[in-house]
Amino acid sequence: MDGQISGWTDGWMDGQISGWTDGWMNGRTDKRVDGWMDGQISGWTDGWMGGWTYG
Repeated sequence: MDGQISGWTDGWMDGQISGWTDGWMNGRTDKRVDGWMDGQISGWTDGWMGGWTYG
């Protein structure tokens, strides 16, 4: 992932997320993410995510 993620998370990540996001990430993380994500994020987070992503 290139770009910025600001805020905080509390938990572990593995797995995959790939492609465009334009809306909400629901579940333990429930904040808006706009942009392209290509890489590995799964599992759970408990916290706030903001800023932007691209790549």
